[in-house]
Amino acid sequence: MNLSYSTLNRFVEEKIGADPAYRAVIEKNGRPYLSLARSMSDDELLFKLRELGLEAGRERLLDTFPRYISAQAMAHEMVENAPSPVSGYQEDCKSLVVARAA
Repeated sequence: MNLSYSTLNRFVEEKIGADPAYRAVIEKNGRPYLSLARSMSDDELLFKLRELGLEAGRERLLDTFPRYISAQAMAHEMVENAPSPVSGYQEDCKSLVVARAA
């Protein structure tokens, strides 16, 4: 099942708000979510992307972004073409969909 990053983020944000134990796990594992990213500086965001194993230089992103219809399209390609799988990405998606259906 393919869900948009916006939908996945909404699931995460709702679960973080409703489940303190889940929030603690997300924070402990350093998993990114939108409201956290909004509070970060550009340099912190770029560091987080590199930490996830994604090529994330400021110039590269600025040069590349205009080719995409949306930030989600660019993010999807970055994740799909990462030199190694983005740790936990697929597991996060599956667990959120299962939890949401329950």
